[in-house]
Amino acid sequence: DDADARNKRLAKNLTGFEVTSARGTGQCTCSQPFFGHGCQEGQCPAGEHLDRHAKVDRATEKYSQWEVCAPCESGKFKHFSGNEECSFCPDGHVPLNRTSCVPCASGTVSSRDHPETCTPCPEGSVPNRQTNTCEECTGPTYAFEGDESCRRCFFPALILTGDENLCTPVYTVLFLFASILLAVFVLAIFGRLRVECLKRRLKKLVAARNWKDLHTTQARPLEYGLWQRRACKLLALRKAEVKSRSLQLGVSLDYVFGKLENIYKEKAQQAEWRVDVWGPTTRSGFFVRVRSSGDAVDPESAWPTLSICDHPEDP
Repeated sequence: DDADARNKRLAKNLTGFEVTSARGTGQCTCSQPFFGHGCQEGQCPAGEHLDRHAKVDRATEKYSQWEVCAPCESGKFKHFSGNEECSFCPDGHVPLNRTSCVPCASGTVSSRDHPETCTPCPEGSVPNRQTNTCEECTGPTYAFEGDESCRRCFFPALILTGDENLCTPVYTVLFLFASILLAVFVLAIFGRLRVECLKRRLKKLVAARNWKDLHTTQARPLEYGLWQRRACKLLALRKAEVKSRSLQLGVSLDYVFGKLENIYKEKAQQAEWRVDVWGPTTRSGFFVRVRSSGDAVDPESAWPTLSICDHPEDP
């Protein structure tokens, strides 16, 4: 109040001389809400703290720093009257009017690094249990910005890994397409190997004169896949070759295996069968065998001495 006294003395000075000193009443000019002798009484309200080194407009050279009530710093609060310092809100909370704390909204977090606002978690992450940091989604899960919990990605959709966080069926389509291509490639290789095996088998059948197995051999689609047409062509060429040779002998293999077998089964049941040194035979067949062998045997007298047997199933 000495400065106030000098100002009042100067205002009343009519002589023009400079006023260098004056003494006041000893009362301090207090800033709100402080009062009393030496401004010792009074407390800062809720939401404000005592700043003991404040600079105000009324500061003088002698009294350059004042004690005033200042709002709590950003991110802090004080819910009671007093001159204590303001405090940080708990994790997952932010100040409301600097006098209380409120929880962050769903999908957002708050911590000491950013205590003043709640921040949404970026894509691919969600708040942890304390809501003070974001945790990345793991496994077949994903999250959009601001999600409270990770979403599960169900088949046929898959997680698109990388910087993007997206549950999409694109990967499934690509996977199925790649699987189909791989299956076609494997079947093509397998079919090609089967064709080579068919070549060797047909060659062995012809060399062994196994005409029945040759006649019944077929080129099935499941066995040869993409190479079925090639296998059918190869089989047809081999059968045509054998058929041409059989026609030169006066009988067709198609007739032998298509008609002759049924005729044989019908006639065989009517004929008399006996067993000789060459196996089961009919009377006419036995006579042909004896004449072809050149043995001095009378077939008429030898035939009744042979044992009777059933006709063979395979002609």
